[in-house]
Amino acid sequence: MYNRRGKFVTFVKLLLTALCTGALFWAVGANEWPSALALKKPFSGDNHALIIGIGNYDQWPKLISPEKDAQEIARILTKRYNFKKENIVLLTDKSSARPTRKTILSYLENYVAKLTENDHLLIFFAGHSTEDDNGETYWIPIDGGKRSKLSWLKHSDLSQKFFASQNLKCKSLYIISDSLFSKKLFKRSFIRISPRDLRYTDKLKELALLQSRKLIALGEEHWEPMDWTDGFGLFTYYFRQALLEDWPEIVDFENMIFFDEKRIVLPVLKRTGVRMLRGRLRRSPDRGGESFIALAARSPAVDIAEIKVSPQSVQAGDSVLVEVKTAGLADEVYVEFEGKRHLMGGEGAEWKRAIQVSKAGTHSLTVTAYNRGGDPGKKKTGYVAAVAKGVNVIHAMVSPSKGFPGDRFQFKATTDSPAKSVTLIMGGKRYMMLGSGTKWELSTELNEKGSIEFSVSAGNKDGLEGAANGGVVLVESRPVKVMAVQINPESVYLGDDFVIRAQTDRPARAVALEIDGLSYSMHGFGKQWEYRPAISQLGRKEFAVVAKNFEDRPGPERIGEVIIQRRPLPLAAVTQVTVSPKETYAGEQFVIKVRTSDPAEKVFLKLANTRYLMGGAGSEWVYLATVKRLGPSRYSLAAINADGKQGPVKEGRLTILKRPAEKVNVSRLEVDPGKGYVGEQFRFTATTDLPAEHVMMVIGDQRYTMQGSGTNWQMTTTLADIGVIDFSTSAINKDGVEGAFRSGILLVEAHPVKVVGVQAAPAAIYSGEEFVIEARTDR
Repeated sequence: MYNRRGKFVTFVKLLLTALCTGALFWAVGANEWPSALALKKPFSGDNHALIIGIGNYDQWPKLISPEKDAQEIARILTKRYNFKKENIVLLTDKSSARPTRKTILSYLENYVAKLTENDHLLIFFAGHSTEDDNGETYWIPIDGGKRSKLSWLKHSDLSQKFFASQNLKCKSLYIISDSLFSKKLFKRSFIRISPRDLRYTDKLKELALLQSRKLIALGEEHWEPMDWTDGFGLFTYYFRQALLEDWPEIVDFENMIFFDEKRIVLPVLKRTGVRMLRGRLRRSPDRGGESFIALAARSPAVDIAEIKVSPQSVQAGDSVLVEVKTAGLADEVYVEFEGKRHLMGGEGAEWKRAIQVSKAGTHSLTVTAYNRGGDPGKKKTGYVAAVAKGVNVIHAMVSPSKGFPGDRFQFKATTDSPAKSVTLIMGGKRYMMLGSGTKWELSTELNEKGSIEFSVSAGNKDGLEGAANGGVVLVESRPVKVMAVQINPESVYLGDDFVIRAQTDRPARAVALEIDGLSYSMHGFGKQWEYRPAISQLGRKEFAVVAKNFEDRPGPERIGEVIIQRRPLPLAAVTQVTVSPKETYAGEQFVIKVRTSDPAEKVFLKLANTRYLMGGAGSEWVYLATVKRLGPSRYSLAAINADGKQGPVKEGRLTILKRPAEKVNVSRLEVDPGKGYVGEQFRFTATTDLPAEHVMMVIGDQRYTMQGSGTNWQMTTTLADIGVIDFSTSAINKDGVEGAFRSGILLVEAHPVKVVGVQAAPAAIYSGEEFVIEARTDR
């Protein structure tokens, strides 16, 4: 049975070895299987850490926890794990080297230059991070600008130059970021071993021989502390818990956080709504390896050698100093008293802590020392006695702490336990304060000036007084306030004299005018003061007036402003208007000349509802105008000076006339024939010098209208009168105006009578006989 059982056990061991070996081969890759020589190499490198915690930003909103987060992670790594203090760089708000962009890059460059292929580097960051529209993520250094990307730490640049660079020789790099981190820079991966594996420690050591470049990030901007996170940021609270868990002698960071998702991953997901990130950096020398941290070597338990409590007897509420010596070098020492546990200060074998004894009686206290591994030594007990005490005044104040004679001052006092009475002592006088329990107050008027000390003491029901408390109230002369400032005249022109007058609320010892960085003493007394400054520059001048009381204390400033202006130019008035020619005809140009009382920059003419800019300069201006509409036409004239100010408007009226037509004269007058007989026709022709509307002919007493148009006119008529006949013509223009007459004469004669027939009767006539000769005329 023994041999058979032994063979079975041997078979199981071989089977487990084969399975574990196969799992390891799959995890690291067939081409990256560590050689036998590598497996035997000692882990000779050092652990280095760059721990960054930034809260007090220059331009970004302040954060509460990053400084504390970084300090706690650094403390745990040095106290609990195999990180030497000298290999940890801690950059926080209070570190000697501020975590600026330049400083952080300088340390990263130092790691590239100095780390060897056996060293390991951990980078922890807590602070602001951000993501731009292109999906680029950034850490924000303490001096990062609010909108300047060049002042941020771009993750893709950091990865290319440092994190994933071949120049970084360290065996392993682990980035743990309480912030955003671009998913483009790493590929998701999951560790294939866990602390439950039978050969977890051996496998982890084997994987640690291969290079690794890994990341764990919150995947969200920094979350500030909550009520239950002990003042740590959300991510650091859980990361700290993971570091303080009871792990095997060596452990990797990924299993610390992701081994049991219910402990960290799911609570973070529930709070933030995002799942934490993990993976390996892209385009890096990562070969599928792992890094681990080891628990520090455990030192022997440290016992308490001596406890000293001083004083050993106190009044309830007082504090005692507990001093402890340990039998060996302790990492931490705690004292338990009145149900509370207090961390003592110190190092090595000497520790101390002040604790308050709140109740009367004899009390025990217990002290325990812990070594670097966190193991407690033997406890030791000490004792302290406390007796009841009088009522102490723990807080006394006066409001206001500074005032003026006649003001009321409110004194308040707080006692450490209910008091029977509380007394205010001031200026040798005692005043009973009002109140009950631990809250007391008194309002009183103070008239004495100076720095007045006061104290407050309280008595218990037995009349026993405890420690008093007090302070100082300052009663000083009231400051003199400048109630009003007046500038006379209100408009001040360059070169003119003016006065600044000030009125105070009470008599002042002196009043000063402060202007252009200089102070001038104003003249006056009591409440009325004035000063005549000389200002040689145009523009606004702000000034302040300050009055001093008779203790030479200045009162509040009264701010004023004076505007020094250039003296305005006189308004130019239109004093004279001349229109030429005097008779203005429609459609014809006429000249309007203007003279102003003072030089003008511009003169405007408004005529027929249209505004015209006149030509000219100084006081003489002219405009050549035309108006087509007949009748009266109003105009107005306004002059503008060089200040742009308009003078009074000058109005006037024009009468636009229609130009009369020119008189038309008869330049030539003819009659044909010039001499004729009664009853015969005469043809009159007239030529005018201009086209005529009508031409009139006057013959004797008769008036005739000639026929024709333009300049050529004619008329034919018979004349019945005999003799020399006068005739005249005149032309009428289109306005009906008659031109000059042109006259002439013609001769009208009676027709001569012709004998058209002669007959004698009888036809034969004898001598001596009578006969008749008959003659017949044509008329």
